[in-house]
Amino acid sequence: MAENIKKFFKKTKVDLKFKKAGPGQRLNEETKKPSPRAEEPSFSRVEPTAEAKQAAAAALARIQNTSGPAGFNKSSLYSKAKSEVAKEIRSSEATASNSGDKTSNVPTKSEEEDLSHFAASGVYFRCPLISEEILSKTEWKTKIKTYLYEQLETEKGLIACVIIRNCNKNPDKIAMCVDTLNKYLRNIVSNPVEEKFRKIRLSNKVFQDKVAGMEGAMEFLEAAGFVKESLTVNDELEEFLVMPAEKSADIDMLESLMDALNTAETFTLELDRNVRILLPSQAERQTKLPDDFFRYTPEELKKEQQARSESVDSMLILRTKAMREKHEQKEMKKYRYALIRIRFPDGILLQGTFSVHEKFEEVNKFVEENLSRDCEFSLVIADVGKNFVEEDFDKTLLELRLVPAAVLLFHSDNFSSSEEPVLSYLKPDVAILLQNI
Repeated sequence: MAENIKKFFKKTKVDLKFKKAGPGQRLNEETKKPSPRAEEPSFSRVEPTAEAKQAAAAALARIQNTSGPAGFNKSSLYSKAKSEVAKEIRSSEATASNSGDKTSNVPTKSEEEDLSHFAASGVYFRCPLISEEILSKTEWKTKIKTYLYEQLETEKGLIACVIIRNCNKNPDKIAMCVDTLNKYLRNIVSNPVEEKFRKIRLSNKVFQDKVAGMEGAMEFLEAAGFVKESLTVNDELEEFLVMPAEKSADIDMLESLMDALNTAETFTLELDRNVRILLPSQAERQTKLPDDFFRYTPEELKKEQQARSESVDSMLILRTKAMREKHEQKEMKKYRYALIRIRFPDGILLQGTFSVHEKFEEVNKFVEENLSRDCEFSLVIADVGKNFVEEDFDKTLLELRLVPAAVLLFHSDNFSSSEEPVLSYLKPDVAILLQNI
């Protein structure tokens, strides 16, 4: 398992060298300054494991086997979907009349919510460096910490660097810790025979404020060669970390540790799409978003809403259109993630979770990956009928105001809406997810 960490470090160092080298260019081209672009987090879908592929193949076989278990064959699945779609059409007028009665999407902990009303059970991630599991961010933090400490004895110095970066919460404290550890080793490398640089008083204020209590810091110093000793100072015993003279002479080892400390990065968690296939009736009922979608807790949002409620009327009268748009943008920044639903002509909805900073192009790719056939298609915002132009594909979901949730309509000339059976737009191994809801 420690080999994964070594590969991670190797890739990080290579990436760092390329970043320092700058963008590549042809030898016969004039140097061009790169256009400034805001860095956006990238998320890639992981290739399914052998077990996942086997499970998908089994699911596909069950769909195609009309003599299979009751309720699981293809005709039964289509019949159920058709029935639900027909029911949705008959009740569309009633739905439209009630659509104006909107309630907050923010679930409060004080309320006993029916989980069936939530559009998603949470936000989930992958970490391919460790495993193919799909877990929440909190669960991954715990798993990453456990994993790193289990690997500690295999490559103590290397793993300690990764622990410092991944198992401490405050970025400012991490930076101060790394800077202090660098100074300790740099002083020894520059002055290997100076005894004062090979001693660290544990009660020292700088050590206590910037190093003590930080996950991985003591392990890093131990890997460098420091050992605990009790020394007499002014007739009193005090605890020190002391590096033996033979360890301080190993300059290459100390420089390698500093290099590892400075190049170590946090593990990247890849956002899982949490794909769901919904019937119209399910989509209508499941509208609430979990707490993970919000930057603030429900309690903080509630207090902010209450504080503004008294001045809402006057603000609506006095604010200009530009001011209202600015306020709307500020409101949307409360969200970390966006729930995107694609409604197909047969009424079935494909649902996925995205970061608000992902580009619209990723939504398009998401649809392509789940279609039953390759084809050209377009997506339209259901509420306003807005068509997306080429420039929109490079914009974020936040910029396109598809936050915190949006329904997009699927259009394609490669499908005949009147002739296509229910669920035919989606791959069979994706359509089968309807059975699990």
